[in-house]
Amino acid sequence: IEGYKLLEENYECTDKCPSGKQNVNGKCENCKVENCDTCQEDDLSICLSCINLGDINNDGFFLFKNNCLRKCPKGFFGLNGHCSECLSNCDECDNSS
Repeated sequence: IEGYKLLEENYECTDKCPSGKQNVNGKCENCKVENCDTCQEDDLSICLSCINLGDINNDGFFLFKNNCLRKCPKGFFGLNGHCSECLSNCDECDNSS
């Protein structure tokens, strides 16, 4: 059916692939990065966004160098699903300053 994608695990058609899957030639294929929510259509190993657990306090995973992490590494802070760099050579920060 045009505009629909196949979920192979249960042979259902859907208009949008679920979290962790991407439309590839009419099939919902798994992203190759663990805890990835959306990945690039032409390369499933490139994560575009990570799973968000829905909490307003940035609860979920953060994208950092194509990995989805529960906590950003030293020198970075989590914001809107991504790890952003702290300023002023700080090891820890809540925002860029």
